[in-house]
Amino acid sequence: MLLGAIGAGAVGGAFGLPWMKTTFGPDRLVALGTVGTAVSLVLLGFTGHSMVALVACIVAGISLPLLAALSRCGLPQIHPFVL
Repeated sequence: MLLGAIGAGAVGGAFGLPWMKTTFGPDRLVALGTVGTAVSLVLLGFTGHSMVALVACIVAGISLPLLAALSRCGLPQIHPFVL
């Protein structure tokens, strides 16, 4: 169930990525993805409630496409020979 929540969050994050990219910009999205991943991992580590873990997995799933897509787009601008 928790793995499905991560998948659902990732699909939702992938569909919302173009809107979030134009609204927040790439720098803020990387920060939001990093904070979202960190918060979800802390919640998963310390919670004993299944609903909190479910929400943490959804947040982790939303954060994954943010970091993956933006690192893929941003790294060639920083160093063109990385990818």
